[in-house]
Amino acid sequence: MKYFEDISFTRRVLWGSIVLSSLGLGASIAAHLLALVQTPIPGGKQGIALLMTGAFAAALPVYYFMQCWNESRGRTGRAINSIDLSGCSRWVKRGLFVLFVYFLVAGIESRNMYARAIEEREVLLASQFGFSAVAMLFYYGTLAAAASLLMLYRRKGQF
Repeated sequence: MKYFEDISFTRRVLWGSIVLSSLGLGASIAAHLLALVQTPIPGGKQGIALLMTGAFAAALPVYYFMQCWNESRGRTGRAINSIDLSGCSRWVKRGLFVLFVYFLVAGIESRNMYARAIEEREVLLASQFGFSAVAMLFYYGTLAAAASLLMLYRRKGQF
């Protein structure tokens, strides 16, 4: 499928990814806060798996359309897989950087939680804490990339 064959389809998919990413970001923040107050999320391991599956489901179409965008701009090789956030404002890019730093800190803390875990419940909370931080990073990144693509389309007069 050529990049600009069906622009209304592209717009609908990107808006769907934005909605899914927003909902997932809210759910992952809630799961992360629940882990901080030592409360497991409903569904336990399945809830964590659903959170991560949703992150990939939201990210895959955005990644595909970002590749198409880069391809249409003549980028080749490794640059075709790059994420172009030039359509986003500066605070969105900074937010992604801050969230990435928090993800690294949460990963270290999650590892420490695993090391201290004795009961199954504590292991679940450590998983919930770590994976919800990963999900927050995925959902926010997908949200930023999809919004950037919509803005780039708009600047080029495609929408």
